[in-house]
Amino acid sequence: MLKSDLVQTDKNSTTDIIKLIFTLHTIKDLKKITEEFFNLYWDTNKLENEEIPTWSENIWEYDGELPSNNKKGCYAHLNGVEVVYIGLGIGKSYDGSGIGARVRNYWKKNTDHIETGKSYTPTIKDVTGIITLPFPDKYFHLAAALEVFLIQKMPYLKNKVHKK
Repeated sequence: MLKSDLVQTDKNSTTDIIKLIFTLHTIKDLKKITEEFFNLYWDTNKLENEEIPTWSENIWEYDGELPSNNKKGCYAHLNGVEVVYIGLGIGKSYDGSGIGARVRNYWKKNTDHIETGKSYTPTIKDVTGIITLPFPDKYFHLAAALEVFLIQKMPYLKNKVHKK
């Protein structure tokens, strides 16, 4: 839910609105919850000294190459610094595999690149950027567990599947 959606109606009490405002999730929250996941489930010794995956440092704002587009892993849709959706790019059901193959459904090639300064235009509402978290090829299946973990820990996301 977005702050712009928080308009009081007969169905929403002031308390509910205040509760929603303080439960929106930021990139900082996402990284903290991701760290919690890896503390529980990533054992560097058992996983052949693989480094813990990390979220991309920069927000991809529809220009240039999507970070880790050719890797399998998770991605987050953002509205500013607010996380609004968590996704998974690991399968081949979407013409290719990996994060880039999955998320390219969420943008279109921009025909007026010179005017807008962006290579792509988002095709979904209220998403201003994307960050990615690639997994080592050998352990990409753990990305699915992280996606479920994040969705359950961040209940105000737009995700409909895997909620408690």
